Amino acid sequence: MDIVAGMQSLGARDAQEDAFRIVPPPPVDRATDLLILLADGMGGHVGGEIASNLVLETFEHHCIAVSSTPHPRQRMTEAMEAANAALARRVRQEPGLAGMGSTLLSVIKLGDRLSWLSVGDSLLYLWRDGGLRRLNADHSVYGELTELVRAGQMTAQEAQSHPKRNALRSALIGDAISLVDCNAIQLRRGDVVVLASDGIETLSERQMVQVLSQQDRTGATQLCADFLNAVEAAGQPRQDNTTVVVYRYDPGRGNGASSNSLFALPEGAPTGLTRRWGLAIGVAVLAVLVMLWGVFSGPASVPAPPVVATDPGPDSRVIAGGHEADAAQETIIKGEDSARPPTGTEVSPDAVKDGAVPVAPAGRPQPGATDLDRSAPHDSPDAATGSDTTERPDNPGDPEAVEGAEGRDVEAGLRTSPRPMLRPGREGREPVFAAGAAGDLGRVVD
Repeated sequence: MDIVAGMQSLGARDAQEDAFRIVPPPPVDRATDLLILLADGMGGHVGGEIASNLVLETFEHHCIAVSSTPHPRQRMTEAMEAANAALARRVRQEPGLAGMGSTLLSVIKLGDRLSWLSVGDSLLYLWRDGGLRRLNADHSVYGELTELVRAGQMTAQEAQSHPKRNALRSALIGDAISLVDCNAIQLRRGDVVVLASDGIETLSERQMVQVLSQQDRTGATQLCADFLNAVEAAGQPRQDNTTVVVYRYDPGRGNGASSNSLFALPEGAPTGLTRRWGLAIGVAVLAVLVMLWGVFSGPASVPAPPVVATDPGPDSRVIAGGHEADAAQETIIKGEDSARPPTGTEVSPDAVKDGAVPVAPAGRPQPGATDLDRSAPHDSPDAATGSDTTERPDNPGDPEAVEGAEGRDVEAGLRTSPRPMLRPGREGREPVFAAGAAGDLGRVVD
């Protein structure tokens, strides 16, 4: 049974603007790590395809051949900046490509740790113990509208009818990147990770749960095919490109990547439980040595160990789980999909059987979330540069200004881009790129 695979569908579009990469090729018997990339291009039939492929080509090259840091977050951030710079260079060389851009979703699995970097509205899901959970932040305007509804600043009906709900607040466009979600979780045996472009949103979470409920009896390739077949069966007349990558964490059978990968542990190195026990023993020995040093050398000032965040942070949205449901929470409908609950909704197999969709408790609004200008004409590219724009605080290191400021050195200096970005809407219009609040950054965990 294969544990990692990816597939694409053209949908009703003339060109494939999605791109994905699984790096390196995944022999299942020698795996210790994995790099997966997904991008959704924008900018017309030619520009979107060029943008997504250029972003992934540059990102992969920087990760594999350029960056020397062993830290996944820093490596991915450097690669993102290199990919963004490559877009800017390409537009300077070919001015006719001006306006192209791409989302970016990168995942590094190292041992039992899954780290990701996300810009845009491509989706990262975790299937665990029969529940579906969205991990990454939604950088579309819809994602911010969801937070405004939870904060009581907007009704679900207003969010549903908002003219710019499908616009992006952040993307790689060769300019400043306004929002970046970078985070990590610890994997458990049996976890299934799903990366997808927004074409998958034709399906409701209930339909996704139905597909994933079969995961224990099928491989990653078949799961990808089942997702795309379900999208095709929905028959949306303007169906977007859809890309799905599925990875199953099964440490007993290998972890899906070649042993010659840049991120691979040396052959014979301890992994999983063995590695954790080795770490615990090492820490215990170190503690004894420190105590002995204190006895024989007198009082000394020993610095406190660094605090390591272990939760996914406020921007990791719970999509499913079932045990913390609150059926009184309002539901937002996104685009044409009347069955899809908002980010924050829990969906379990039992809910599918009963036809009910319980909703998780309301979360707090994103720090610095901007109240969108509903009076601005939605068909004007200039509308995105009005009250929809909120710049990052001048002091990104101030914990009062940016949530989870620890470890944010790599994001210092990022600013909201005033440049509009056109993107085909799900109902045929051209919503504009709408810059959003810098507080959407997730807490960084290395």
